[in-house]
Amino acid sequence: MSPRSLPMVAVIGRPNVGKSTLFNRVVQRATAVVDDFPGVTRDRREADAAWTGVGFRMIDTGGLVPGTRDSMETAIKHQVELALEAADVVLFLVDARDGVTQLDREIARQLRPRADQTLIVANKVEGPEQELAAAEVTELGFGTPLMISGQHGRGMGEFLDALVSKIPRSGPRENGGDEVCFTLVGRPNVGKSSIANRLLGEPRLIVHDEAGTTRDAVDVPFRYDGADFVLVDTAGLRRRSHVTTGVEYYSILRTQRSLERSDVALLILDADQPLTNQDARIAGLISEAWKSVLFVFNKWDLVEKETGTSESFARRLKETFPLLAHAPVLFVSAETGLRISRIPPVVRELYNERRRQIATHDLNEILLRATDKVAPPTRKNGKATRFFYVTQTGDSPPTFTVFTNDPAISSSYRGYLRNSFRDELGFQAAPIRLVFKARR
Repeated sequence: MSPRSLPMVAVIGRPNVGKSTLFNRVVQRATAVVDDFPGVTRDRREADAAWTGVGFRMIDTGGLVPGTRDSMETAIKHQVELALEAADVVLFLVDARDGVTQLDREIARQLRPRADQTLIVANKVEGPEQELAAAEVTELGFGTPLMISGQHGRGMGEFLDALVSKIPRSGPRENGGDEVCFTLVGRPNVGKSSIANRLLGEPRLIVHDEAGTTRDAVDVPFRYDGADFVLVDTAGLRRRSHVTTGVEYYSILRTQRSLERSDVALLILDADQPLTNQDARIAGLISEAWKSVLFVFNKWDLVEKETGTSESFARRLKETFPLLAHAPVLFVSAETGLRISRIPPVVRELYNERRRQIATHDLNEILLRATDKVAPPTRKNGKATRFFYVTQTGDSPPTFTVFTNDPAISSSYRGYLRNSFRDELGFQAAPIRLVFKARR
């Protein structure tokens, strides 16, 4: 399972109950700032962890700081909802030394509708006195608390056993059927929801001139020309320096998770604006997730056109994103409906391409021609690099394993071989993964 598709576990609670200490203990490295002062954690932090072979992703949240301008109840509701939106499991942490506070009761009230996915944890239990005080936590309505000391590691084994038993057992694909799942990603206000509504033929998603209207990733199943699809509309991804609120932080997490479980990503670009560094960063996220990509220039109706305008846009796109230069491009308008109907057929083609199976004989013929044309670089000991054979070992994306006497192949030659396979096999948008394995 890819890291971004791991189940998410959010640690929430009032300030100074030891959330960051528990986070550090679980992920086994000090990545969160810890201090005995309320409100130290301002930015959310996340890291991968595992217990008894079960992987999950921990989210360390900021505490609810008293004295905020908003009312206490509004602040509590805001924070708890943010954690709940992203989390598969919620760890409700209380301080056993303090007993149950009014703030704990307010958080408990907000969590009650999600009681089945919540574990109540009493932290700072370091002896019989704290065990007795922790017993009153049962009044919050989540059963007997798990008693731990995040600082000293007490009770961590039982706690982690209980945690992994709560984690849903599922694969990275959450829609679970034969649907083609594709995700719309891009900067805020490029028209993702408008394109989605055009595809669906009805205003299913909120559209507004204000950037950032879509906060959550929304799955919408639909049928087109006899084929089943799941469209995922996501929040616009802003530059990290502009991500200032918890809402935006969790929006990014949900967008990344949606991307991981998709087959194809539609990178929506604003044809009426120049390409930006943020567009390039989003393209990088797609590449890192090994997803097929379809570039979609929206608002094409606003562009003044002359001969070769679309070719000029496509050329600039390939210059900006050389690693995705093979990807197809569509020029559409959500406002007028121009070429929106072309999206599902292209997505289906890209989906089928990801699942192509190539005969071992054909792969080895391509490898032979490629190495005859450009020989692999010489090994460090001065001896020649030899490739014995290549075979397909996976799909979605297509994965080819090359057996060699030296798997330390330079990145430039890897790229050359990858392009050779792409060109000869006619792959349009599917990323090709090459794995090199040593063989005597």
